Amino acid sequence: MNNIESIIKKIKILRDSDSHVCEYHVWQQNGEPNTEKVPVCSCEQYDQVIYRLDDMLEDLEKLI
Repeated sequence: MNNIESIIKKIKILRDSDSHVCEYHVWQQNGEPNTEKVPVCSCEQYDQVIYRLDDMLEDLEKLI
């Protein structure tokens, strides 16, 4: 496993860990109460970083 794959794995572990509390999921569990602003799903923010790293890994593999 190379460094980028290792980083991706660690980000996935962080995203799925108990220490990460997604405000959107909490909002859903509370029955989606009437709020002016729907909370952002922080899981997607982790996923966006993973997608960018995957793209970078693909680009690097093309160079080799």
